[in-house]
Order: sequence, then structure tokens, then C-alpha cells
Amino acid sequence: MSEINSQLSADAGPAVDAGFRERLQAHLATLSGKNVRLNALVDVFTEDALNQAQRLDEKHARGESLGPLAGMTVSVKANIDVKGHVSTHGIRALQDNVVDQDAPLVARLREADAVILGHANMPDMSMRFHTASQLYGATQNCIDASLTPGGSSGGDAVSVGSGMTTLGLGNDAGGSVRIPASFAGVCALKPTTGRFASDRTMGRDLPFAAQVIPVDGLIATTVTDLARAHQVFAGVDVRDPRSLPVAAYYMTPLRKRIALVRDPGNGGVAEPVVAALARAEEILRRAGFDVVECQPPAFDKALELYGRLIMTEFSQSWPLLSQLVGDDVRRYLEFGLANTQLLTLREYIAAVAERMNVQREWHTMLAQYDAILGPVFCERIPVIDADIVSKESNETCGRAMRLCSASSLVGVPAVSVSMRESHSLPVGVQFICAPFQETKALTLARVLERQWLPDTTGRMSGI
Repeated sequence: MSEINSQLSADAGPAVDAGFRERLQAHLATLSGKNVRLNALVDVFTEDALNQAQRLDEKHARGESLGPLAGMTVSVKANIDVKGHVSTHGIRALQDNVVDQDAPLVARLREADAVILGHANMPDMSMRFHTASQLYGATQNCIDASLTPGGSSGGDAVSVGSGMTTLGLGNDAGGSVRIPASFAGVCALKPTTGRFASDRTMGRDLPFAAQVIPVDGLIATTVTDLARAHQVFAGVDVRDPRSLPVAAYYMTPLRKRIALVRDPGNGGVAEPVVAALARAEEILRRAGFDVVECQPPAFDKALELYGRLIMTEFSQSWPLLSQLVGDDVRRYLEFGLANTQLLTLREYIAAVAERMNVQREWHTMLAQYDAILGPVFCERIPVIDADIVSKESNETCGRAMRLCSASSLVGVPAVSVSMRESHSLPVGVQFICAPFQETKALTLARVLERQWLPDTTGRMSGI
């Protein structure tokens, strides 16, 4: 294992000094003022969190080993179950939906001694680019209040970006952890389909595209934190038959060869994004990597399949969904439905088959490189409500997230990292790797992060 990869290992574990409860009390006092302004956490689990911190102090006093995430404060998106709390999915119809079991990844957080701080805001049913819900209102971008925090895991990204938590547990169906993390100047991991177990059936199982495209993912302050949480989350849970028993730190040898996708599909890229990719390319070349400019295979087909599969499935439940979501989300989805040619049953079956062909082409390309390096979002951070102001601005937002959408369709892992410079807005770039090569993506992201946050090597964030 390389020197860089060794820095990502969890062997060092967390610091073992006690006083978790005392530090958490101080942190909660600071958090309250921030959250009033940012509205990132919609339900703070104060009593539960203090009890978790107290248990850590008691374990330490007994001389017991602490878990790999001991003291890490975590936000959990409001569509992921936390036992004894309400999973609202952002809608009024579920405002009394108290759940009696932790979601698989929440259970693993507890086992790893993380401190679950609260539920984070999200758009109604995760169905919007901007994070604003009918129950809790809008979340404010922690960098610039005039700009969107992104979505749909925007509450988690703002919570992490503002220092309220050091880890956010969200989901990503086309950039929903990577894009908000990019807008908040932090990093994110979208795992391979089947890498992390999830359970959001809401009483019924999901159709095909909703089974294979969305995944639960992570937002963190550093790549090191992402790697430690990844080790905890990877693995099988019987509640999710998609989850697979692949070793968390499995990694094929580095080829030292990167495929640079400067402008995905030649759709245009904003100047700050071009500059961020140029900085990333320079860092990688200095580290000894061969960087080859190219385009992902079957890119237009991937985007077509992504939009048509998802929106066809949405259309089948639209009569019900339209009654559950608020006006802004309804407008956002109506734009999407109007802009998409829906599939007939015959076409849907053909599209499912064609997805496998696109996957095969991507896997073939990724076997020749360590990763694809490309933008997270191809435009500048949009202003609030850019996704619903007009059909044109909605389409601009959709086109700008195109590399995230395509990689989500294919089901491969990606790690985004901020290339923010002082006195400028953050810009995220991402490494997209072959299936189950999360460790390689994390290793490559760490190469970039060392240039911006060199003091984070081996550091464990938390209270």
C-alpha cells in the first residue's frame, strides 16, 4: 500500500482523551447560534447526543477501546431513519413519522461511537436541486447567503461546511452529496452501488432505477474523515439485498494515469471550474501522474438513459407525489417531466438493457486509468431558486451536473474535493473510479487535499 493510501487507513483510530460530554455541551451552545442563521439541522437530538457522549466518557473510564469514529459529530439527512425520531422526508404528511429502528448506516455510526447530532434539512422527498422543504423552509449557503447550498443533501453539507458537524450522512442520485459539498467547500464520497447498505423503502420497495442509481453517501471536512467513515459503512446488511461483502480498503495498484474530462460532453464549463481542474492537473503531474485529456464513453447515451429512466418512474407516481410536495418542488418536477420524453414499456425494457452496455463501456475505460478527473458542477454556484425560475435556468442546472448524473447511472464510486482558494468561492472536482475502488478515489483526492489542508494527515475530527 502506498504512502498516500497509508495516511487514509483507520489504524490510528480516534484520540482517547475523555471529556466528550463537556466538549459536546460547549459545541451545542455554539451550534445553536449558527443553526438559527443557516437552518441546516431541523431537529437537534440534544438529549440523545449528550447521552452518547456520556457513554463515551464512561467507556473511557472503564479502560474500554473506543470505536473508530468516537467523538465525531454527525448529521443525518431527514430521509434516513434514526430510532426514536421523526423521518419526515421534508413533507407535512410525514411530520409525525417516528421510527422504531435505525437505518443500517445509522446503526453502524452508533457501533463506531459517533455522536449523532440531528436530522438535516432536505427538499421535499429529495426532489429538488435547492434545499428548501415545506416543513422547515430553506437552508442558507454557509459561504454566501445569496447562493444556493445545492441539494438534495444541502442541510448536511452546510452543517459540515459551517463546523456544526464533522460528518454528514446523505444520499446521492446524481450529485446530491457531491454538489452541496462542493458548494460548501468540503468533500464527499458517493460509493459504488451495493457498497453501503440502505433502507428507505417507506413501506414498499422501489422500481428499478430507484434501486440502482441512488446511494447513501458521505460529506466530511477532510478526506481522512471520509476514509474512516467509509471503513465503518462498507459491508453487508440483510435489510438491503443489494449490499455486497467487499473489503472496505480493497484497492488495485495505482497506474499513475488519470483521464482528465475537462468539459464533459463538450457542454461548456465556467472559468472558475476550468481553473480548478487546471490546478488539480498540475498537482497530479507534479506527483508523477500521467494526465490524459479525453471524454467518457457513451456520455450522451448515459445522460439520456439517466433522465428518461428516472422521469418515467416518477411519472407513474406523479398523481400521488404532486399532492405530497410543495409548490416549488412541484414546479421543479414539472419542468423535468416537460423536458423528458417518457418511455413506453417496450422502450423502458430496452433502456434497462442499454444501461448495461453503457456500464460496460465505462468499466472498460476505467480499467485503463486510475480515475476520471472532472468537474462536480460545470457552472458557477447558482443563485437561490435558479432551478425553478424558468425552464432555461432549470435546464442550465441540469446540464451543469451532467458528469454526476452519468456516473450515478453507471453506479461507480466518486470522491469530490474542494479546490477553493482564499477569497474565492469553492469549486469542487471529483475522481470517478472503477467499481469498489473507493480507496483509490480517496487516495487520489488526498493528493489534492494535501495542497490545501496539509495539516489534516492522520487527523481525526470531532468533539
